[in-house]
Amino acid sequence: MATTSAKEIKATKEWTLIGENDTLPAGLHIRINLSTGEKWAKIPDNDDDDGSKEPIVVEVGPSTKAAIEVTSNGTFSVLDKDI
Repeated sequence: MATTSAKEIKATKEWTLIGENDTLPAGLHIRINLSTGEKWAKIPDNDDDDGSKEPIVVEVGPSTKAAIEVTSNGTFSVLDKDI
């Protein structure tokens, strides 16, 4: 039987690479590289949340970007791609 290695990420102000089975404390900012699948997390900076609801532009690949909107429950929807 295979064992699964998981650990809770220690929250820091620096981006930390998240392993496949790692768990996260609530409230962290998450960054996902859609080309490689790498996931990163960090404690939000004071200026990270300005209260605006403007779409977030994410880099999907070397020359492809998409605008997404993140909801309060953590889900997101793609508003526009190839922008």
